[in-house]
Amino acid sequence: MQRFDGMVIVFPDHKEIDRWTLKDALKDAEIDEAEFLKNI
Repeated sequence: MQRFDGMVIVFPDHKEIDRWTLKDALKDAEIDEAEFLKNI
């Protein structure tokens, strides 16, 4: 995933992702948890 400013965010390719890993990735991507949940 790449942000508009060019920063690359890497999400692990696993069947399950640890909740803290996901939270950190969303924080790095500047995506609100509620927005993420709405769009999945």
